[in-house]
Amino acid sequence: MSAGAGRRIRMAPGACDLLACVAAFCAAARLFDSGTTDWPAAIAVSSAASWLGAISLQGRESGVSLWIDQFFYAAGLTMLSQYGLAYAFMFWPAPLTAIILGAALSIALMAALHAWVYRRGPGEARSRVVFLGFDSTAAALAPLFRRRMAGVVESDPSRVPADVPFLGNPGRLPQIVAENRPCRVIATGRHASRRSLLELQYSGTPVMAGAALYERLLGRLRWDALRPMDLLFSRSTNADRMGMVVQAIYTNVIGLALLLALAPLLIPIAGAIALTGGPVLERTECLGFQMVPFDLLRFGTLRRDGRRHWIGRTLSALGWTRLPRLINVVRGEMAFFGPPPARHEFAQRLGRSIPVYSHRFTVKPGILGWSQMHLAGKAGVPDETLRLEYDLYYVKQNSVSFDLEILVRTLIRARPAPGREARREPVGEF
Repeated sequence: MSAGAGRRIRMAPGACDLLACVAAFCAAARLFDSGTTDWPAAIAVSSAASWLGAISLQGRESGVSLWIDQFFYAAGLTMLSQYGLAYAFMFWPAPLTAIILGAALSIALMAALHAWVYRRGPGEARSRVVFLGFDSTAAALAPLFRRRMAGVVESDPSRVPADVPFLGNPGRLPQIVAENRPCRVIATGRHASRRSLLELQYSGTPVMAGAALYERLLGRLRWDALRPMDLLFSRSTNADRMGMVVQAIYTNVIGLALLLALAPLLIPIAGAIALTGGPVLERTECLGFQMVPFDLLRFGTLRRDGRRHWIGRTLSALGWTRLPRLINVVRGEMAFFGPPPARHEFAQRLGRSIPVYSHRFTVKPGILGWSQMHLAGKAGVPDETLRLEYDLYYVKQNSVSFDLEILVRTLIRARPAPGREARREPVGEF
């Protein structure tokens, strides 16, 4: 793709997205052609509605959950507009299968177009950034930019690593920006005056908060950047109550259905464990929603003398010891998706040392979750602050579509490998 084509597409992203929707519904029309459908009107209405439904969510974090939401928004708005206008103006709407396929193709084509433009645009690939301040957030972000980092502006040069260019102190920020001409300034740690940052923003050099970029690129919420006021009053850092209601409904229904379906397996296992003389269920006191204690259940694997019996070894090898957690789900103590259960004594200790740790208990603990997916398979005991960052991100992004993303990525094992973040640079607009 030429640089001129990339610039033209980036200058009119909305128009290109609309053309992608038109192409998608033209393809759907060819596959589901019917003699009764007024296809020119149906394609025009469907393309516009699908485009409006998709772009209404483009300010959100990218990922599978965004694609799922865009698809449902696009398909839903297209169906409403099609059948509403068909009722008002008496034209025959497109078949439901064509609407669903057209909406899905629209989202796929728009995603492919954005990836093509921003991954291959040579001007964007050579753009550089300047870090304003260098703290732990900047240290986590720096490996992501590698060759794109122009340098760091910091009042204390000793804070800047030896392999990172030091550009000067914050008092020289306007001159440094003029000399290096970065695509944007990433503000972390110690900042220059607010007036200098505003002048940069108004002069055409975007300024981005390091904590926001950290969240967007790494899928974690920087816990030490949160203020008490953010947790108390900001809707963006608190769980969506309506989403929690919907989650509770489908969690209980699916949990009860799974418990009934697995009863022919669970009952014989429980009977076999009882014959060994050991406890059928082991109980661990954990903290749940709003820090209410509950007993986390799992199959017993030990005899009364403390030795592991053969059934316990078999269940551990198969990963079936946690099947009784379905009882916790049905009882409303857990959900299918959420932060991992935390033992009572550990949670109390971490809550005293990390003030924001208790915020993870604003949602129910889950069998699957964002932190479980990312930290599974890592050697050693995971850093609890790292787990907390993933859990806080889940609390902020909590939704049905995000749960579906976790399920899909868990099933296909599409989690980032250890160190992947440090090997991959962000591309396009971030």
